[in-house]
Amino acid sequence: IVLVLYLREGAHAVRPVAWCLAAFSLLSMCFSELVLLSAENPASALQLHNIFSQLIGTALLFVDVLLVLTSLSWLRQRGFNVLGSLLLSTWFVLAFDSVLYETLVSRQTELSLIGQTLLGKMGFAALFALMSAGYFRWIEGSSLVGKNQDLEALDLFSVLTYQKQLAQLQQQIYLDELTGAYNRRYLEAWFPEQSELDQKRGFLTGVLLLDIDHFKQVNDQHGHAVGDVVLKHVVQRLNKQIRRGDSAIRIGGEEFVVVLSGVTERELQAQGELMAQAIFTSPLHLDDRELRVSVTIGTAITGSRDGRSLSSLLAAADRRLYRGKHAGRNRVVGFNAHPAATNS
Repeated sequence: IVLVLYLREGAHAVRPVAWCLAAFSLLSMCFSELVLLSAENPASALQLHNIFSQLIGTALLFVDVLLVLTSLSWLRQRGFNVLGSLLLSTWFVLAFDSVLYETLVSRQTELSLIGQTLLGKMGFAALFALMSAGYFRWIEGSSLVGKNQDLEALDLFSVLTYQKQLAQLQQQIYLDELTGAYNRRYLEAWFPEQSELDQKRGFLTGVLLLDIDHFKQVNDQHGHAVGDVVLKHVVQRLNKQIRRGDSAIRIGGEEFVVVLSGVTERELQAQGELMAQAIFTSPLHLDDRELRVSVTIGTAITGSRDGRSLSSLLAAADRRLYRGKHAGRNRVVGFNAHPAATNS
């Protein structure tokens, strides 16, 4: 059931089955112990052996689920068809399970007994593999029977948790698809926590609001494809300039926000000028022409009349950005700074 579910639906469908298998095994162990305890002459040694064997069996059952899915995924990635991958993965796990269980619980040293047990299990596994492959081929008419199924490598713990799915969902929600930078949704979710943490540490939180100069002209003269290249270029330059732990965020169109933790007003201004200079001094080379990009930046910082909330900081930075645009663009405008150009 676990293998068919994984092949048909993926790891997300296997997760509840895996947990239910473990829970059912533990419940059956408890039930059998109650039966033994209710006997007239319960044998303590038998009870201890039964508890130990069922605990080992439950643990191995859970490990078997993970191993069989991992080995199946590994085999499918290497071009095995359904029948071959089912046979090899189940045979491998059954051999591992049988030898380990007999060694730990029964402590059987006779290879003939282990071999007989394993042979019966492997015969049943072969029948199961044939039935499953036939089901996919003739009942569902699925392409799973082919050799080139595009399966992701299975994370061993993706069956047990939603961590992988959550990470993928967060990536879809919080990343800008075009540039790979964080988006406004991420900024609104993350900034309050970062600001509160900085406040507890006695730090100031600075915001740089960047806008690409004459971006509409770039789109009109060179096309939107070049405009997309410009956006990616700006993000790349910002990522090379920001410090570890700081974030470059695209909040829409040609506007970006960089959040810096633990800075003074002077340091915030200096960081903004470094970023503006890095972008301006790294022109894009498009075929036979060179395109120089510049940005105008407005700054805002907590601990001043700019406020502490994200909305108030962005509003203050936007006012200074507007001043910078009217003063000639390609400059950084701070709380006490005059809108002087960063490059000529």
